[in-house]
Amino acid sequence: MGWWSITDKNGGISPLGNMGLYNGDGPADILDNAVQEVIKEYEEAWGRKPYIQELQAAWNFSTGVVFEDELENAPKNNEGKT
Repeated sequence: MGWWSITDKNGGISPLGNMGLYNGDGPADILDNAVQEVIKEYEEAWGRKPYIQELQAAWNFSTGVVFEDELENAPKNNEGKT
């Protein structure tokens, strides 16, 4: 399992090296499994896969409301870069 520096919200590998934000195989695998479960829920309830906007809304709700006291935004201008 590897980790890599990311370039933006899409999680791409940074050609510029360490930008202070990271993604990895482990989190990607965990989220992939979770998304597959969410897809099953939509298929059972609505007879279709969720739209991207529905997945984004679920993510925003779960991370923005449930974890708002535990998670924080990345520093601006690559502060905290290691």
